[in-house]
Amino acid sequence: MPLRGDFLLGTFDENGNIREVFSLAKRRTIYTEIPANVYHTAISMAQDSVFCNVNPGPFDKDRAKISAPWAP
Repeated sequence: MPLRGDFLLGTFDENGNIREVFSLAKRRTIYTEIPANVYHTAISMAQDSVFCNVNPGPFDKDRAKISAPWAP
């Protein structure tokens, strides 16, 4: 959910290939939902951008740190 600014949101397959890229901005995007187990990233495209990420609970600090095996 973009609270301020502009973002690019990318989703990836299990090999790290780009599946989709979305443009998100406070002025035109209320929110977007990413299905579970989909690799994704958000890139800020404007200075002072703010993004809110919501996950179902309860919070699990170990699961929150899982990265794609191909990610740096």
